[in-house]
Amino acid sequence: MQLYSDIDRIENELREIGIAAGGAVTVEQLNKFDSLHYEGNDAVDAAAAFIGLSRAAAAGGLESNERVLDVGSGLGGPARYLASQFRCRVTALELQSDVHGKAKELTMRAGLDDDVEHVNDDFLSVALAGLGPGPGGYDAVTSWLVFLHIPDKATLLSKCAEMLRPGGKMYVEDFYRIGPPFSEAEARSLKVDVYCEKLSTREQYVTTCEGAGFEEVEFEDKTADWTAFVCERLVAFRAGRERFERVHSDATYAKLLHFYEAVERLFRGGHLGGVRLKATKKPYEDTTM
Repeated sequence: MQLYSDIDRIENELREIGIAAGGAVTVEQLNKFDSLHYEGNDAVDAAAAFIGLSRAAAAGGLESNERVLDVGSGLGGPARYLASQFRCRVTALELQSDVHGKAKELTMRAGLDDDVEHVNDDFLSVALAGLGPGPGGYDAVTSWLVFLHIPDKATLLSKCAEMLRPGGKMYVEDFYRIGPPFSEAEARSLKVDVYCEKLSTREQYVTTCEGAGFEEVEFEDKTADWTAFVCERLVAFRAGRERFERVHSDATYAKLLHFYEAVERLFRGGHLGGVRLKATKKPYEDTTM
């Protein structure tokens, strides 16, 4: 997907603010470039609030015992932000090897490699026992705009539940399908431009989530917010073309422009929706008599 290509652009942006390749960076400096989801740190703060993480406790020097698994962690922005702001331990699982490598490097440069563990693997096939504390050891699973690439939601959500302790929290931002099937043009754009071949409806998503072992499923519709976001993003990207091509290249600009235009058309088409899904893993059944 074009959004995940040319990852050297993060180094180009850092160089623009005077940071040489390999130089130390802060989470605040990286936040402008290292998160590819919508609404930036506000979305990560929403996840932290749902999980129950405390910024005040972290500010007071208290270590958190919370363990978070971030599935499809990308360049590591949310993982580093959670670790730095809330003093929790994060396992950042990323499939794409070049993105994983850059994320791990940035975490080391930010001095957070004791708090964020980077793993390069496929969540659907990785040995779960090898992830952090293993199955049942995580307090939360998070993911931002990654599940849309994985058609098998039943297996995906079941694995999320398996990794959580009873009562653990899952916070996912994802796409879903509104109403009738996508048009032929929309389906092709989703497949070719977004690497997304199958999206659930709201009802299907909630049912699958409950079947995977979750309760208290909250389906917060973000369609209106994200439609506005992608439209504003496209306008700003076009307006900043001269600066972008100077810092990066005209080829990189063309790739991202194509992607941003495709996503904007899909949201404006009225069949693509956005969701902030929150759920709690069911407790073990009480078998005592």
